[in-house]
Amino acid sequence: MTRPALPIALSLVLVISCAGTRQDEGAFPGALEVAALLAEGALDVPPIGAYAWQVSGASPEAQAWFDQGVRYIHGFNQDQAAACFARAALASPACPMAWWGISHTFAVDINNQGVPKNEAVWALIASREAERIAHLSTPLEQRLIAAASTRAVVPVPGPTERSHLDLAYSAAMGEIWKTAPSNPDVGALYAESLMLLQPWAYWTLDFEPLERAEEIVALLEHCMKLNQDHPLANHLYIHMVESSGNPARGIPSADRLGELMPGSGHLVHMPSHIYVNVGRYEDAIRVNERAVELDRAYFAQYKKPTFYLHYFAHNIMFTTFGAMMEGRKELALSYVDQLEELSPDTVIEKFAPFIDGLNALRLHVFVRFGMWEEILAFPEYAEFRKASRSIRHYARTVALANLGRTDAARRELIQLDTAIAETPEDWTIAFNPSHTVLGLARMVAEAEICWREGDAAKAVAILHDTCSIEQQLVYTEPPPWMIPIRHALGAIQLASGDALGAEASYEADLSKHKENAWSLLGLHQALTKLGKLDQATALEPRLKDAWARADIDPPASCYCGVPLK
Repeated sequence: MTRPALPIALSLVLVISCAGTRQDEGAFPGALEVAALLAEGALDVPPIGAYAWQVSGASPEAQAWFDQGVRYIHGFNQDQAAACFARAALASPACPMAWWGISHTFAVDINNQGVPKNEAVWALIASREAERIAHLSTPLEQRLIAAASTRAVVPVPGPTERSHLDLAYSAAMGEIWKTAPSNPDVGALYAESLMLLQPWAYWTLDFEPLERAEEIVALLEHCMKLNQDHPLANHLYIHMVESSGNPARGIPSADRLGELMPGSGHLVHMPSHIYVNVGRYEDAIRVNERAVELDRAYFAQYKKPTFYLHYFAHNIMFTTFGAMMEGRKELALSYVDQLEELSPDTVIEKFAPFIDGLNALRLHVFVRFGMWEEILAFPEYAEFRKASRSIRHYARTVALANLGRTDAARRELIQLDTAIAETPEDWTIAFNPSHTVLGLARMVAEAEICWREGDAAKAVAILHDTCSIEQQLVYTEPPPWMIPIRHALGAIQLASGDALGAEASYEADLSKHKENAWSLLGLHQALTKLGKLDQATALEPRLKDAWARADIDPPASCYCGVPLK
Protein backbone atom coordinates (compact mmCIF):
# COMPACT_ATOMS: atom_id res chain seq x y z
CA MET A 1 0.00 0.00 0.00
CA THR A 2 0.97 3.64 -0.24
CA ARG A 3 3.11 4.84 2.63
CA PRO A 4 3.33 8.65 2.72
CA ALA A 5 5.69 10.32 5.17
CA LEU A 6 5.91 8.26 8.33
CA PRO A 7 6.69 11.31 10.54
CA ILE A 8 3.16 12.56 9.85
CA ALA A 9 1.75 9.25 11.03
CA LEU A 10 3.95 9.22 14.13
CA SER A 11 2.90 12.74 15.07
CA LEU A 12 -0.71 11.60 14.87
CA VAL A 13 0.10 8.73 17.22
CA LEU A 14 1.08 11.34 19.78
CA VAL A 15 -2.20 13.15 19.17
CA ILE A 16 -4.11 9.92 19.83
CA SER A 17 -2.17 9.17 22.98
CA CYS A 18 -2.99 12.61 24.37
CA ALA A 19 -6.68 12.52 23.45
CA GLY A 20 -9.61 10.76 25.04
CA THR A 21 -11.59 8.14 23.24
CA ARG A 22 -14.19 10.73 22.33
CA GLN A 23 -14.35 14.51 22.06
CA ASP A 24 -17.28 16.66 23.09
CA GLU A 25 -17.04 18.90 20.07
CA GLY A 26 -15.10 19.14 16.84
CA ALA A 27 -13.55 16.38 14.78
CA PHE A 28 -11.34 13.83 16.47
CA PRO A 29 -7.77 15.21 16.52
CA GLY A 30 -6.06 14.40 13.24
CA ALA A 31 -9.14 13.15 11.39
CA LEU A 32 -9.45 15.95 8.86
CA GLU A 33 -5.68 16.00 8.39
CA VAL A 34 -5.72 12.28 7.59
CA ALA A 35 -8.62 12.72 5.17
CA ALA A 36 -6.86 15.58 3.41
CA LEU A 37 -3.65 13.56 3.13
CA LEU A 38 -5.38 10.49 1.72
CA ALA A 39 -7.68 12.44 -0.59
CA GLU A 40 -4.68 13.65 -2.56
CA GLY A 41 -4.53 10.23 -4.21
CA ALA A 42 -8.16 10.13 -5.36
CA LEU A 43 -8.65 9.79 -9.11
CA ASP A 44 -11.56 11.80 -10.46
CA VAL A 45 -12.66 9.16 -12.97
CA PRO A 46 -16.06 7.82 -14.03
CA PRO A 47 -17.65 5.16 -11.80
CA ILE A 48 -15.84 1.85 -12.22
CA GLY A 49 -19.17 0.03 -11.77
CA ALA A 50 -22.82 0.58 -10.95
CA TYR A 51 -22.78 -0.81 -7.41
CA ALA A 52 -24.04 1.64 -4.75
CA TRP A 53 -24.56 1.64 -0.97
CA GLN A 54 -26.66 4.49 0.40
CA VAL A 55 -25.32 5.84 3.71
CA SER A 56 -26.44 8.40 6.26
CA GLY A 57 -25.33 12.02 6.25
CA ALA A 58 -23.79 12.00 2.79
CA SER A 59 -24.24 14.82 0.32
CA PRO A 60 -24.60 13.77 -3.31
CA GLU A 61 -20.89 14.40 -3.80
CA ALA A 62 -19.95 12.43 -0.69
CA GLN A 63 -22.28 9.58 -1.67
CA ALA A 64 -20.68 9.34 -5.10
CA TRP A 65 -17.21 9.16 -3.56
CA PHE A 66 -18.35 6.63 -0.95
CA ASP A 67 -19.83 4.36 -3.63
CA GLN A 68 -16.62 4.57 -5.65
CA GLY A 69 -14.62 3.73 -2.52
CA VAL A 70 -16.69 0.61 -1.88
CA ARG A 71 -16.27 -0.44 -5.51
CA TYR A 72 -12.51 -0.15 -5.20
CA ILE A 73 -12.35 -2.02 -1.90
CA HIS A 74 -14.43 -4.84 -3.41
CA GLY A 75 -11.63 -5.06 -5.99
CA PHE A 76 -8.89 -5.05 -3.31
CA ASN A 77 -7.52 -1.65 -4.38
CA GLN A 78 -7.03 -0.33 -0.86
CA ASP A 79 -5.15 2.84 -1.71
CA GLN A 80 -7.73 4.16 -4.14
CA ALA A 81 -10.59 3.05 -1.91
CA ALA A 82 -9.13 4.97 1.02
CA ALA A 83 -8.64 8.03 -1.16
CA CYS A 84 -12.27 7.91 -2.28
CA PHE A 85 -13.57 7.45 1.26
CA ALA A 86 -11.40 10.40 2.30
CA ARG A 87 -12.97 12.55 -0.43
CA ALA A 88 -16.37 11.49 0.89
CA ALA A 89 -15.33 12.46 4.42
CA LEU A 90 -14.12 15.88 3.28
CA ALA A 91 -17.31 16.46 1.30
CA SER A 92 -19.49 15.42 4.28
CA PRO A 93 -17.45 15.34 7.52
CA ALA A 94 -20.60 14.33 9.42
CA CYS A 95 -21.03 11.15 7.35
CA PRO A 96 -19.97 8.40 9.79
CA MET A 97 -19.67 5.71 7.14
CA ALA A 98 -17.12 7.72 5.17
CA TRP A 99 -14.83 7.43 8.19
CA TRP A 100 -15.80 3.78 8.58
CA GLY A 101 -14.64 3.27 5.00
CA ILE A 102 -11.15 4.58 5.75
CA SER A 103 -10.88 2.39 8.85
CA HIS A 104 -12.19 -0.68 7.04
CA THR A 105 -9.84 -0.18 4.11
CA PHE A 106 -6.72 0.00 6.25
CA ALA A 107 -7.40 -3.35 7.88
CA VAL A 108 -6.48 -6.59 6.11
CA ASP A 109 -7.83 -8.78 3.34
CA ILE A 110 -7.15 -12.37 2.34
CA ASN A 111 -4.25 -11.35 0.09
CA ASN A 112 -2.67 -8.70 2.29
CA GLN A 113 -2.44 -9.46 5.98
CA GLY A 114 0.14 -6.88 6.98
CA VAL A 115 -0.81 -3.35 8.05
CA PRO A 116 1.98 -0.73 7.97
CA LYS A 117 2.25 1.50 11.03
CA ASN A 118 1.08 4.65 9.29
CA GLU A 119 -2.02 2.93 7.92
CA ALA A 120 -2.83 1.54 11.36
CA VAL A 121 -2.70 5.09 12.72
CA TRP A 122 -4.99 6.36 9.97
CA ALA A 123 -7.41 3.49 10.56
CA LEU A 124 -7.54 4.24 14.29
CA ILE A 125 -8.08 7.96 13.79
CA ALA A 126 -10.84 7.31 11.23
CA SER A 127 -12.44 4.72 13.51
CA ARG A 128 -12.43 7.15 16.44
CA GLU A 129 -14.05 9.84 14.32
CA ALA A 130 -16.69 7.40 13.05
CA GLU A 131 -17.47 6.41 16.64
CA ARG A 132 -17.62 10.07 17.73
CA ILE A 133 -20.38 10.87 15.24
CA ALA A 134 -21.99 7.42 15.11
CA HIS A 135 -25.17 8.83 16.68
CA LEU A 136 -25.81 10.50 13.31
CA SER A 137 -26.07 7.12 11.59
CA THR A 138 -28.55 4.24 11.49
CA PRO A 139 -28.40 1.40 14.03
CA LEU A 140 -26.92 -0.91 11.37
CA GLU A 141 -24.23 1.60 10.48
CA GLN A 142 -23.44 2.05 14.18
CA ARG A 143 -22.87 -1.69 14.49
CA LEU A 144 -20.57 -1.72 11.46
CA ILE A 145 -18.60 1.17 12.90
CA ALA A 146 -18.26 -0.65 16.21
CA ALA A 147 -17.12 -3.82 14.43
CA ALA A 148 -14.44 -1.92 12.50
CA SER A 149 -13.12 -0.49 15.76
CA THR A 150 -12.25 -3.98 17.04
CA ARG A 151 -9.28 -4.19 14.67
CA ALA A 152 -8.29 -0.51 14.49
CA VAL A 153 -5.43 -0.62 16.98
CA VAL A 154 -2.02 0.95 17.49
CA PRO A 155 0.51 -0.56 17.70
CA VAL A 156 -0.70 -3.04 15.12
CA PRO A 157 0.41 -6.67 15.53
CA GLY A 158 2.09 -8.53 12.70
CA PRO A 159 0.28 -11.05 10.47
CA THR A 160 1.05 -13.98 12.79
CA GLU A 161 0.04 -12.17 15.99
CA ARG A 162 -3.27 -10.64 14.98
CA SER A 163 -5.64 -13.61 15.25
CA HIS A 164 -7.37 -12.12 18.30
CA LEU A 165 -8.25 -9.02 16.28
CA ASP A 166 -9.57 -11.03 13.34
CA LEU A 167 -11.61 -13.22 15.69
CA ALA A 168 -13.10 -10.20 17.44
CA TYR A 169 -13.99 -8.54 14.15
CA SER A 170 -15.55 -11.71 12.74
CA ALA A 171 -17.56 -12.28 15.92
CA ALA A 172 -18.87 -8.71 15.71
CA MET A 173 -19.80 -9.15 12.05
CA GLY A 174 -21.56 -12.41 12.90
CA GLU A 175 -23.72 -10.62 15.44
CA ILE A 176 -24.57 -7.93 12.91
CA TRP A 177 -25.51 -10.59 10.36
CA LYS A 178 -27.99 -12.03 12.84
CA THR A 179 -29.75 -8.66 12.91
CA ALA A 180 -29.64 -8.13 9.13
CA PRO A 181 -29.91 -11.52 7.39
CA SER A 182 -31.44 -9.97 4.28
CA ASN A 183 -28.62 -7.47 3.72
CA PRO A 184 -26.07 -8.79 1.19
CA ASP A 185 -23.57 -6.06 2.06
CA VAL A 186 -23.44 -7.29 5.63
CA GLY A 187 -23.43 -10.93 4.55
CA ALA A 188 -20.52 -10.44 2.17
CA LEU A 189 -18.50 -8.56 4.79
CA TYR A 190 -19.21 -11.30 7.31
CA ALA A 191 -18.11 -13.96 4.82
CA GLU A 192 -14.90 -12.03 4.21
CA SER A 193 -14.29 -11.85 7.97
CA LEU A 194 -14.61 -15.64 8.17
CA MET A 195 -12.21 -16.10 5.26
CA LEU A 196 -9.68 -13.95 7.11
CA LEU A 197 -9.61 -16.56 9.86
CA GLN A 198 -8.29 -19.15 7.39
CA PRO A 199 -6.94 -17.28 4.35
CA TRP A 200 -6.24 -19.55 1.38
CA ALA A 201 -6.85 -22.64 3.49
CA TYR A 202 -10.35 -23.65 2.47
CA TRP A 203 -9.99 -27.24 1.17
CA THR A 204 -7.69 -30.19 1.68
CA LEU A 205 -5.79 -31.71 -1.22
CA ASP A 206 -8.63 -34.25 -1.37
CA PHE A 207 -11.15 -31.38 -1.56
CA GLU A 208 -12.52 -31.86 1.93
CA PRO A 209 -13.60 -28.60 3.59
CA LEU A 210 -11.29 -27.00 6.12
CA GLU A 211 -12.75 -25.38 9.23
CA ARG A 212 -15.73 -23.21 8.19
CA ALA A 213 -15.32 -23.43 4.41
CA GLU A 214 -18.75 -24.92 3.74
CA GLU A 215 -20.39 -22.33 5.98
CA ILE A 216 -18.67 -19.53 4.06
CA VAL A 217 -19.72 -20.98 0.70
CA ALA A 218 -23.33 -21.28 1.88
CA LEU A 219 -23.26 -17.73 3.23
CA LEU A 220 -22.01 -16.31 -0.06
CA GLU A 221 -24.57 -18.33 -2.01
CA HIS A 222 -27.25 -16.85 0.24
CA CYS A 223 -25.90 -13.35 -0.42
CA MET A 224 -26.10 -13.95 -4.16
CA LYS A 225 -29.68 -15.13 -3.80
CA LEU A 226 -30.38 -11.77 -2.18
CA ASN A 227 -28.48 -9.97 -4.93
CA GLN A 228 -26.79 -12.07 -7.61
CA ASP A 229 -24.94 -8.97 -8.82
CA HIS A 230 -23.22 -8.19 -5.53
CA PRO A 231 -19.55 -7.61 -6.51
CA LEU A 232 -17.93 -8.68 -3.25
CA ALA A 233 -20.08 -11.79 -2.88
CA ASN A 234 -19.22 -12.92 -6.41
CA HIS A 235 -15.54 -12.04 -5.93
CA LEU A 236 -15.22 -14.00 -2.70
CA TYR A 237 -17.26 -16.92 -4.02
CA ILE A 238 -14.78 -17.38 -6.86
CA HIS A 239 -11.95 -17.53 -4.34
CA MET A 240 -13.83 -20.01 -2.17
CA VAL A 241 -14.62 -22.53 -4.91
CA GLU A 242 -11.67 -22.20 -7.31
CA SER A 243 -9.58 -24.73 -5.37
CA SER A 244 -12.52 -26.95 -4.43
CA GLY A 245 -13.45 -30.21 -6.09
CA ASN A 246 -16.10 -28.41 -8.12
CA PRO A 247 -14.78 -25.07 -9.42
CA ALA A 248 -17.44 -25.13 -12.15
CA ARG A 249 -20.00 -23.91 -9.64
CA GLY A 250 -18.17 -20.58 -9.82
CA ILE A 251 -18.89 -20.17 -13.54
CA PRO A 252 -22.01 -17.99 -13.09
CA SER A 253 -20.08 -15.63 -10.82
CA ALA A 254 -17.16 -15.60 -13.23
CA ASP A 255 -19.35 -14.87 -16.23
CA ARG A 256 -20.99 -11.86 -14.59
CA LEU A 257 -18.34 -10.34 -12.31
CA GLY A 258 -16.31 -8.50 -14.92
CA GLU A 259 -19.42 -6.86 -16.32
CA LEU A 260 -20.49 -5.78 -12.84
CA MET A 261 -17.30 -3.79 -12.32
CA PRO A 262 -15.89 -3.08 -15.80
CA GLY A 263 -13.48 -0.43 -14.53
CA SER A 264 -11.76 -2.57 -11.89
CA GLY A 265 -8.71 -4.36 -13.21
CA HIS A 266 -8.74 -6.93 -10.45
CA LEU A 267 -12.43 -7.76 -10.73
CA VAL A 268 -12.23 -7.97 -14.52
CA HIS A 269 -9.36 -10.42 -14.01
CA MET A 270 -11.04 -12.50 -11.30
CA PRO A 271 -13.14 -14.74 -13.60
CA SER A 272 -9.91 -16.28 -14.88
CA HIS A 273 -9.47 -18.04 -11.53
CA ILE A 274 -12.48 -20.14 -12.53
CA TYR A 275 -11.82 -20.22 -16.27
CA VAL A 276 -8.39 -21.88 -15.98
CA ASN A 277 -9.83 -24.48 -13.62
CA VAL A 278 -12.57 -25.46 -16.08
CA GLY A 279 -10.43 -25.38 -19.22
CA ARG A 280 -11.57 -22.02 -20.61
CA TYR A 281 -8.06 -20.73 -21.31
CA GLU A 282 -9.14 -18.43 -24.13
CA ASP A 283 -11.55 -16.68 -21.78
CA ALA A 284 -8.87 -16.48 -19.09
CA ILE A 285 -6.55 -14.76 -21.56
CA ARG A 286 -9.30 -12.42 -22.76
CA VAL A 287 -10.25 -11.10 -19.33
CA ASN A 288 -6.63 -10.74 -18.25
CA GLU A 289 -5.69 -8.83 -21.37
CA ARG A 290 -8.51 -6.43 -20.55
CA ALA A 291 -7.42 -6.27 -16.90
CA VAL A 292 -3.87 -5.43 -17.96
CA GLU A 293 -5.21 -2.59 -20.11
CA LEU A 294 -7.22 -1.24 -17.18
CA ASP A 295 -4.33 -1.46 -14.76
CA ARG A 296 -1.95 0.17 -17.22
CA ALA A 297 -4.39 3.07 -17.59
CA TYR A 298 -4.80 3.25 -13.81
CA PHE A 299 -1.07 3.45 -13.14
CA ALA A 300 -0.66 6.06 -15.86
CA GLN A 301 -2.66 8.31 -13.49
CA TYR A 302 -1.82 6.89 -10.04
CA LYS A 303 1.93 7.13 -9.66
CA LYS A 304 2.45 6.38 -5.96
CA PRO A 305 3.98 3.17 -4.58
CA THR A 306 1.13 0.77 -3.92
CA PHE A 307 0.44 -2.85 -3.03
CA TYR A 308 -2.04 -2.92 -5.91
CA LEU A 309 0.92 -3.06 -8.30
CA HIS A 310 1.18 -6.75 -7.37
CA TYR A 311 -2.26 -7.32 -8.92
CA PHE A 312 -1.09 -5.70 -12.16
CA ALA A 313 1.85 -8.12 -12.29
CA HIS A 314 -0.48 -10.99 -11.37
CA ASN A 315 -2.68 -10.26 -14.40
CA ILE A 316 0.36 -10.29 -16.67
CA MET A 317 1.54 -13.62 -15.26
CA PHE A 318 -1.96 -15.05 -15.65
CA THR A 319 -2.08 -14.05 -19.31
CA THR A 320 1.32 -15.66 -19.84
CA PHE A 321 0.19 -18.90 -18.22
CA GLY A 322 -2.97 -19.02 -20.34
CA ALA A 323 -0.92 -18.45 -23.48
CA MET A 324 1.49 -21.23 -22.49
CA MET A 325 -1.41 -23.63 -22.01
CA GLU A 326 -2.87 -22.73 -25.42
CA GLY A 327 0.41 -23.01 -27.31
CA ARG A 328 0.60 -19.28 -28.04
CA LYS A 329 4.33 -18.66 -27.86
CA GLU A 330 4.45 -15.11 -29.18
CA LEU A 331 1.67 -13.95 -26.87
CA ALA A 332 3.40 -15.53 -23.89
CA LEU A 333 6.70 -13.87 -24.74
CA SER A 334 5.05 -10.49 -25.26
CA TYR A 335 3.58 -10.61 -21.76
CA VAL A 336 6.92 -11.68 -20.30
CA ASP A 337 8.30 -8.48 -21.84
CA GLN A 338 5.61 -6.52 -20.02
CA LEU A 339 6.34 -8.23 -16.71
CA GLU A 340 10.04 -7.46 -16.97
CA GLU A 341 9.25 -3.84 -17.80
CA LEU A 342 6.97 -3.61 -14.77
CA SER A 343 9.39 -5.40 -12.42
CA PRO A 344 12.97 -4.20 -12.93
CA ASP A 345 15.68 -5.41 -10.58
CA THR A 346 15.34 -2.26 -8.49
CA VAL A 347 11.80 -3.36 -7.61
CA ILE A 348 12.56 -7.07 -7.29
CA GLU A 349 15.43 -6.41 -4.87
CA LYS A 350 13.06 -4.74 -2.38
CA PHE A 351 10.76 -7.77 -2.30
CA ALA A 352 13.13 -10.52 -3.43
CA PRO A 353 12.11 -13.13 -0.80
CA PHE A 354 8.55 -13.10 -2.17
CA ILE A 355 8.72 -12.15 -5.84
CA ASP A 356 12.13 -13.09 -7.20
CA GLY A 357 11.13 -16.67 -7.98
CA LEU A 358 8.04 -15.45 -9.83
CA ASN A 359 10.03 -13.16 -12.06
CA ALA A 360 12.07 -15.83 -13.84
CA LEU A 361 8.99 -16.37 -15.99
CA ARG A 362 10.83 -16.00 -19.30
CA LEU A 363 12.79 -19.18 -18.62
CA HIS A 364 9.61 -21.17 -18.01
CA VAL A 365 8.27 -19.92 -21.34
CA PHE A 366 11.53 -20.89 -23.05
CA VAL A 367 11.32 -24.42 -21.59
CA ARG A 368 7.63 -24.73 -22.45
CA PHE A 369 8.34 -24.04 -26.12
CA GLY A 370 11.61 -25.95 -26.39
CA MET A 371 13.72 -22.84 -26.95
CA TRP A 372 16.99 -24.52 -25.99
CA GLU A 373 19.43 -22.16 -27.69
CA GLU A 374 17.65 -19.12 -26.26
CA ILE A 375 18.01 -20.62 -22.79
CA LEU A 376 21.76 -21.14 -23.20
CA ALA A 377 22.15 -17.57 -24.46
CA PHE A 378 20.22 -16.11 -21.52
CA PRO A 379 22.53 -14.13 -19.20
CA GLU A 380 22.95 -14.75 -15.48
CA TYR A 381 20.70 -12.87 -13.07
CA ALA A 382 22.00 -10.40 -10.49
CA GLU A 383 23.62 -11.90 -7.40
CA PHE A 384 20.69 -11.07 -5.11
CA ARG A 385 18.24 -12.99 -7.32
CA LYS A 386 18.89 -16.34 -5.68
CA ALA A 387 15.70 -18.15 -6.75
CA SER A 388 15.91 -16.87 -10.32
CA ARG A 389 19.53 -18.00 -10.57
CA SER A 390 18.42 -21.48 -9.51
CA ILE A 391 15.67 -21.51 -12.14
CA ARG A 392 18.19 -20.46 -14.77
CA HIS A 393 20.41 -23.44 -13.89
CA TYR A 394 17.35 -25.71 -14.07
CA ALA A 395 16.46 -24.39 -17.52
CA ARG A 396 20.07 -24.72 -18.72
CA THR A 397 20.21 -28.31 -17.47
CA VAL A 398 17.05 -29.17 -19.39
CA ALA A 399 18.28 -27.38 -22.51
CA LEU A 400 21.68 -29.08 -22.49
CA ALA A 401 20.09 -32.49 -21.98
CA ASN A 402 17.72 -31.98 -24.89
CA LEU A 403 20.57 -30.87 -27.12
CA GLY A 404 22.27 -34.19 -26.36
CA ARG A 405 24.98 -32.58 -24.25
CA THR A 406 24.35 -34.76 -21.22
CA ASP A 407 27.84 -34.42 -19.71
CA ALA A 408 27.43 -30.65 -19.69
CA ALA A 409 23.93 -31.09 -18.31
CA ARG A 410 25.33 -33.13 -15.40
CA ARG A 411 27.78 -30.32 -14.63
CA GLU A 412 24.96 -27.79 -14.80
CA LEU A 413 22.93 -29.91 -12.39
CA ILE A 414 25.72 -29.55 -9.83
CA GLN A 415 25.54 -25.78 -10.27
CA LEU A 416 21.78 -26.00 -9.74
CA ASP A 417 22.36 -27.80 -6.44
CA THR A 418 24.73 -25.04 -5.35
CA ALA A 419 22.28 -22.32 -6.37
CA ILE A 420 19.43 -23.95 -4.45
CA ALA A 421 21.63 -24.24 -1.36
CA GLU A 422 22.37 -20.50 -1.63
CA THR A 423 18.67 -19.60 -1.80
CA PRO A 424 17.42 -18.62 1.67
CA GLU A 425 15.07 -21.22 3.12
CA ASP A 426 12.53 -18.58 4.17
CA TRP A 427 12.04 -17.37 0.58
CA THR A 428 8.82 -18.35 -1.15
CA ILE A 429 7.59 -18.94 -4.67
CA ALA A 430 3.85 -18.38 -4.99
CA PHE A 431 3.20 -19.02 -1.27
CA ASN A 432 5.28 -22.22 -1.33
CA PRO A 433 8.71 -22.63 0.28
CA SER A 434 11.26 -21.82 -2.39
CA HIS A 435 13.22 -24.99 -1.65
CA THR A 436 10.13 -27.10 -2.33
CA VAL A 437 9.56 -25.56 -5.75
CA LEU A 438 13.25 -25.49 -6.62
CA GLY A 439 13.59 -29.09 -5.47
CA LEU A 440 10.84 -29.97 -7.92
CA ALA A 441 12.78 -28.15 -10.65
CA ARG A 442 15.86 -30.17 -9.79
CA MET A 443 13.95 -33.45 -10.13
CA VAL A 444 12.59 -32.47 -13.54
CA ALA A 445 16.08 -31.51 -14.67
CA GLU A 446 17.59 -34.81 -13.52
CA ALA A 447 14.77 -36.78 -15.14
CA GLU A 448 15.44 -35.13 -18.48
CA ILE A 449 19.14 -35.97 -18.22
CA CYS A 450 18.31 -39.61 -17.45
CA TRP A 451 15.98 -39.72 -20.43
CA ARG A 452 18.59 -38.34 -22.79
CA GLU A 453 21.19 -40.72 -21.33
CA GLY A 454 18.92 -43.61 -22.35
CA ASP A 455 17.49 -44.50 -18.94
CA ALA A 456 13.79 -43.91 -19.60
CA ALA A 457 12.72 -46.05 -16.65
CA LYS A 458 14.63 -43.88 -14.19
CA ALA A 459 13.36 -40.70 -15.83
CA VAL A 460 9.77 -41.91 -15.54
CA ALA A 461 10.27 -42.96 -11.92
CA ILE A 462 11.66 -39.54 -11.01
CA LEU A 463 8.81 -37.76 -12.77
CA HIS A 464 6.23 -39.90 -10.99
CA ASP A 465 7.78 -38.79 -7.70
CA THR A 466 7.80 -35.21 -8.94
CA CYS A 467 4.07 -35.41 -9.69
CA SER A 468 3.47 -36.31 -6.05
CA ILE A 469 5.34 -33.19 -4.93
CA GLU A 470 3.51 -31.04 -7.49
CA GLN A 471 0.18 -32.24 -6.09
CA GLN A 472 1.23 -31.19 -2.58
CA LEU A 473 2.03 -27.59 -3.52
CA VAL A 474 -0.07 -24.87 -1.94
CA TYR A 475 -2.79 -23.86 -4.40
CA THR A 476 -2.28 -20.63 -6.31
CA GLU A 477 -3.19 -19.42 -9.76
CA PRO A 478 -1.15 -19.32 -11.86
CA PRO A 479 0.32 -22.45 -10.31
CA PRO A 480 3.68 -22.39 -8.54
CA TRP A 481 5.05 -24.67 -11.28
CA MET A 482 4.06 -23.28 -14.67
CA ILE A 483 4.41 -26.46 -16.78
CA PRO A 484 2.41 -29.49 -15.60
CA ILE A 485 4.84 -32.31 -14.81
CA ARG A 486 2.71 -34.91 -16.59
CA HIS A 487 3.35 -33.17 -19.92
CA ALA A 488 6.98 -34.31 -19.71
CA LEU A 489 6.09 -37.62 -18.09
CA GLY A 490 3.59 -38.57 -20.77
CA ALA A 491 5.88 -37.47 -23.59
CA ILE A 492 8.77 -39.60 -22.30
CA GLN A 493 6.47 -42.58 -21.69
CA LEU A 494 5.12 -42.30 -25.20
CA ALA A 495 8.54 -41.85 -26.79
CA SER A 496 9.93 -44.84 -24.88
CA GLY A 497 7.11 -47.15 -25.98
CA ASP A 498 4.79 -47.03 -22.97
CA ALA A 499 1.66 -45.71 -24.67
CA LEU A 500 -0.59 -47.21 -21.98
CA GLY A 501 1.30 -45.37 -19.24
CA ALA A 502 1.18 -42.19 -21.29
CA GLU A 503 -2.59 -42.53 -21.70
CA ALA A 504 -2.97 -42.73 -17.92
CA SER A 505 -0.69 -39.73 -17.38
CA TYR A 506 -2.60 -37.57 -19.82
CA GLU A 507 -5.96 -38.59 -18.41
CA ALA A 508 -4.71 -37.70 -14.93
CA ASP A 509 -3.47 -34.32 -16.12
CA LEU A 510 -6.73 -33.54 -17.90
CA SER A 511 -8.62 -34.23 -14.69
CA LYS A 512 -6.68 -31.36 -13.12
CA HIS A 513 -5.83 -29.06 -16.03
CA LYS A 514 -9.09 -29.37 -17.91
CA GLU A 515 -9.01 -29.33 -21.72
CA ASN A 516 -5.39 -28.21 -21.93
CA ALA A 517 -3.99 -28.47 -25.43
CA TRP A 518 -0.79 -30.31 -24.53
CA SER A 519 -2.39 -33.27 -22.78
CA LEU A 520 -5.12 -33.52 -25.40
CA LEU A 521 -2.36 -33.78 -28.01
CA GLY A 522 -0.51 -36.42 -26.00
CA LEU A 523 -3.68 -38.37 -25.29
CA HIS A 524 -4.60 -38.42 -28.97
CA GLN A 525 -1.13 -39.71 -29.83
CA ALA A 526 -1.30 -42.37 -27.11
CA LEU A 527 -4.75 -43.56 -28.16
CA THR A 528 -3.60 -43.76 -31.77
CA LYS A 529 -0.54 -45.84 -30.84
CA LEU A 530 -2.72 -48.14 -28.76
CA GLY A 531 -5.03 -48.69 -31.71
CA LYS A 532 -7.96 -47.05 -29.92
CA LEU A 533 -8.88 -45.26 -33.10
CA ASP A 534 -12.53 -44.64 -32.26
CA GLN A 535 -11.54 -42.88 -29.04
CA ALA A 536 -8.84 -40.93 -30.86
CA THR A 537 -11.34 -39.81 -33.49
CA ALA A 538 -13.86 -38.79 -30.85
CA LEU A 539 -11.17 -36.66 -29.20
CA GLU A 540 -10.34 -34.71 -32.35
CA PRO A 541 -12.95 -31.90 -32.02
CA ARG A 542 -11.66 -31.11 -28.52
CA LEU A 543 -8.08 -31.28 -29.77
CA LYS A 544 -8.84 -28.96 -32.68
CA ASP A 545 -10.52 -26.41 -30.45
CA ALA A 546 -7.70 -26.50 -27.89
CA TRP A 547 -5.07 -25.74 -30.54
CA ALA A 548 -7.19 -23.32 -32.58
CA ARG A 549 -5.31 -20.22 -31.43
CA ALA A 550 -1.80 -21.71 -31.24
CA ASP A 551 1.11 -20.32 -33.23
CA ILE A 552 3.18 -23.50 -32.93
CA ASP A 553 2.76 -27.12 -34.02
CA PRO A 554 4.56 -29.19 -31.39
CA PRO A 555 5.49 -32.82 -32.01
CA ALA A 556 4.61 -33.92 -28.48
CA SER A 557 3.22 -32.71 -25.17
CA CYS A 558 6.77 -31.70 -24.22
CA TYR A 559 9.66 -30.82 -26.49
CA CYS A 560 11.65 -33.40 -24.55
CA GLY A 561 9.51 -36.09 -26.19
CA VAL A 562 11.21 -36.00 -29.58
CA PRO A 563 14.29 -37.84 -30.90
CA LEU A 564 17.60 -36.03 -30.70
CA LYS A 565 18.83 -34.65 -33.99
